[in-house]
Amino acid sequence: MQKPDLDLRKRILYNKVKQDGLHIGDNIINYIAENVTDHVRNLEGIITSLVAHSLVYQHSKIDLALAKRIVEQTNNIQKKEITIDKIQDVVSNYFKVNLNDIHSLSRKREIVQARQVAMFLAKTHTKYSYAYIGNAIGKRDHATVTHACKSIENDLSTDRTFKAKMQTLEGMLKD
Repeated sequence: MQKPDLDLRKRILYNKVKQDGLHIGDNIINYIAENVTDHVRNLEGIITSLVAHSLVYQHSKIDLALAKRIVEQTNNIQKKEITIDKIQDVVSNYFKVNLNDIHSLSRKREIVQARQVAMFLAKTHTKYSYAYIGNAIGKRDHATVTHACKSIENDLSTDRTFKAKMQTLEGMLKD
């Protein structure tokens, strides 16, 4: 899905404001369009949030300060979301292993470790089931993911160097 350019984002915002019968200044529309570069749903969600905040706080005026606060909150929420795809990208880059290798049937030590780390991080940082994670990472079953998680937990408790690597990876995921 392609991200809309600045002019398109402004048009989307103006259309949403007009559709909802709102009165929001050009400076607010411009600020939102310049700072929310993701999908259309996010742009429309910002307008909805502005209206909701305005109503909750006794019809307070929708101003630039409120818009900045809403945009900042929304961007922080989006940055915190960790996906299985992001985990796989970070792990493959960190271990210098091709993503196709992680999904392969290879039993080379470095590839197995990268695959197990990806599975462990996916279980730790997402709400997905073992079966879903296994399917997303090389079409493995839930037993493979369970084994990977136990293996990584064991390595974390016995190997300081490995624990430091995992802490580095955790930091990279949150960036």
